[in-house]
Amino acid sequence: MDGVVGVLNDKGLTSTERRDRVSTIVDETFDFQAMSQIILATNWRNASKNQQARFIELFRELLENTYFSALDSYSGQTARLGWERVKGKRAQVQTFVVTSNAEIPVSYKLRQKQDDWFVYDVIVNGVSLVSNYRTSFRNLVKQKGMDGLLEQLQQKVAKLRSKQTPVQ
Repeated sequence: MDGVVGVLNDKGLTSTERRDRVSTIVDETFDFQAMSQIILATNWRNASKNQQARFIELFRELLENTYFSALDSYSGQTARLGWERVKGKRAQVQTFVVTSNAEIPVSYKLRQKQDDWFVYDVIVNGVSLVSNYRTSFRNLVKQKGMDGLLEQLQQKVAKLRSKQTPVQ
C-alpha cells in the first residue's frame, strides 16, 4: 500500500506513468489465479482452460480498472499499518486508510508462494472482495453459464475503460 501511496504522491509522474506503476504494483502483489479459483469455486473446476484463462484476465482488468476509479478520488490520504498475523504460509495484514475524518480498515489476506507473499483477498470495512464477487458471479453463472459471465465481465471492463479519467 505504501508503494501505491508513494506513486500517487509523486508529482513528477504523468497520469499514464502513475497508472502504469500502480498496475505493475497490483500485478506483482495480487494472486489473480488464486482469487479466481476462490471466487468461482466449483465453477472453476467445470470451466475449460480457455475460460479459466479468460476469467483471470478479465477479473484482473476489472479489479485494476475499479481500483483506478477509486484512485481518481485520491486527495492525500495516508496509510497506517495496524497489525499482522502469520500462520504458516498464510497471513493477514490490517491497515487503515486515514482520511481527514475517518480511519477506514483495510485488511489483506496473503498466501506465501516460494519466498514471496501474494494478496488473495482484500477486506474493506469488514466486507470481503472475494466473497462479494463469489456471490454475484455464482448467480450469473447459474443464470447465463460461464460464457455469459465472461461476456458480462468483458462489457463491464469495456465500460470502466471508457470512463477512465487520468489520475492526477
